[in-house]
Amino acid sequence: MNVLSYEEVCRIVSLQLGVTELLPGLRLVEDLGAQSADFVNIVARLEEFTGRVLEDDEIAEISTLEDLWKAFREVKVEGRPGVGQ
Repeated sequence: MNVLSYEEVCRIVSLQLGVTELLPGLRLVEDLGAQSADFVNIVARLEEFTGRVLEDDEIAEISTLEDLWKAFREVKVEGRPGVGQ
């Protein structure tokens, strides 16, 4: 089992938004330009990767890249190559 890494979260966000420079404090919408559909797709990819479905209140608390990682970081996942590619 692997722990979902910050780098994996960044990879998924980068693929969805087409950005390469990501810092933990960057806000997904305001700084990185994520639209609602982007945000939903990012969360869905991470849910698929981890097997964990976030509750609505958990999703509502996500503002920054770091918030996104923290929402999923404790989740242990089996290596699933190709997810989110």
